[in-house]
Amino acid sequence: MGEHLYQTFGSKMVVIGFTTNEGTYTAVQRKSGKFIGIDSSNLLIADKKGSFENIFKDVIAPNFIIDVRNRENDKDGKWLHEQNLFRHIGARANDKYQFFDTYIDKEFDIVVFLRKTSATKCFSIGEVNVK
Repeated sequence: MGEHLYQTFGSKMVVIGFTTNEGTYTAVQRKSGKFIGIDSSNLLIADKKGSFENIFKDVIAPNFIIDVRNRENDKDGKWLHEQNLFRHIGARANDKYQFFDTYIDKEFDIVVFLRKTSATKCFSIGEVNVK
């Protein structure tokens, strides 16, 4: 999706990444490679020592936004341009591997940190009849 948006908007596009320190999330559940439903009771694993989330949780503000663009010459912002662990959650539930080495300034323009999140509330669509 990001590649298609970039082809359309180019440098006008602003990519926003969201991360959190603790909470729950909604994700697709699979069993033996088959889709079995959507679950909102997935727990975020504890942040990894030295990860961006581990650093962010020590900030006094409970929630904040960081613009990571053009900070290379900012001596206090150089760490934003270093590779570090960052939480990545996709569509599928994953209770083991949520952190990956990431250069956040290469993936995002802005990062939003929310100290604690809660999963979306799912509703059942049920069977749909199409005529």
